[in-house]
Amino acid sequence: MNQTTKLLMAAGLLLTATTAAAHTGHGAHAESGFLSGLLHPMLGLDHLLAMAAIGFWSVRQSKLMKNATPAFVIGGMVVGGARAWGGSHWPGGGA
Repeated sequence: MNQTTKLLMAAGLLLTATTAAAHTGHGAHAESGFLSGLLHPMLGLDHLLAMAAIGFWSVRQSKLMKNATPAFVIGGMVVGGARAWGGSHWPGGGA
């Protein structure tokens, strides 16, 4: 597969992506709250699978990206947590 085909496929996937709505229903449970939100990235199956996939993927990258990819992911989680803590939400993200 050549580079142009890969770029066109990536652009097509980005254009067709929609909201995942993976975190619906958290407010309905009695155990939801600060501690639940704090532990979710470490205990939530969706986050554990995503972190494992990123780890497996980063092993296949160049030496620089092998070390930088997990740092980017952690940085993204920190930014997302800070935005949520501040009351800001992404467009289309629900509450």
